[in-house]
Amino acid sequence: MLNYGLAIASMIGAILAVSVLLNRNLGLGRKLLATGILSWGIWMGAAWFLVGFQLRSIWLGILVLAGAYAIFHGSSQESVHLTLIKKVGWNLLTILGLLFLMGLLLGRWYPPIPSAIQVEMPLRKGVYAISQGGSNGATNPIHHGAVQSERLAIDWVKLNGWGSRASGINPGNLDQHEIFRDTVFSPIDGIMIDRCDSVPNAKLGHPDTLNNPLGNFVRINFRDSLELVLAHLQPASISPVPGDSVQIGDVLGLVGNSGEVSEPHLQMSISNDRGWAVPILIEGVFPVLNRRFYYSP
Repeated sequence: MLNYGLAIASMIGAILAVSVLLNRNLGLGRKLLATGILSWGIWMGAAWFLVGFQLRSIWLGILVLAGAYAIFHGSSQESVHLTLIKKVGWNLLTILGLLFLMGLLLGRWYPPIPSAIQVEMPLRKGVYAISQGGSNGATNPIHHGAVQSERLAIDWVKLNGWGSRASGINPGNLDQHEIFRDTVFSPIDGIMIDRCDSVPNAKLGHPDTLNNPLGNFVRINFRDSLELVLAHLQPASISPVPGDSVQIGDVLGLVGNSGEVSEPHLQMSISNDRGWAVPILIEGVFPVLNRRFYYSP
């Protein structure tokens, strides 16, 4: 049900952005301001990995056409029928949209500290997107409120040709998720210090609250004082054992649905020796909500 809620909320926002431009009671300036703020926020913050990134491109085209219509055929003056109450309502909507947009923009920023760590892609067979990632609750709501070591964790999903992470918004089985059983590669050179390989996959939509929340995972020590964790892996799929040396590109296991998760994804986090989360960089950029990564061997 959460997926349906996110998808519906995303589509309502996208439709609202277009409808503002077509509203004949609003002046052109108010239309463009409200639509610009709302559209920017929807572009960055809607659940496009659920409904498909291709739909985002289609929506952008419709938005451009609606904007052209508003500029060349719409009224530049506000209608006399736009009452004071409605004006206040539109102003409040614009302010709320601006606050949401600011949250999304701040979530894409991380402190410019030397500890930000550049790592390689842990997934290497197609197009991937970040379904949770960033430095605040607007872009990373689940992990940002988690334990300190996971506050900057990122969740990976794999995209199909439509730009969606699965066949349908709420698929009925694990195999319909593109990332399920995808090979996980080591993104760093280091030493395996811990792993769990025996937690069964949870049922879709029913997080496993009885076992380790991470499910099956690997924990790798690198640069002496840093630890990388890759979680929610497939049971009986992890190759290295504690004490093994791993190199960038080594196969670690397969993506599963183990632990406290509602659907398949790969969780990745890095923490320092004090247990504090460390920002991760992939290809030189901070992986945040809706950012896509293309990997072609």
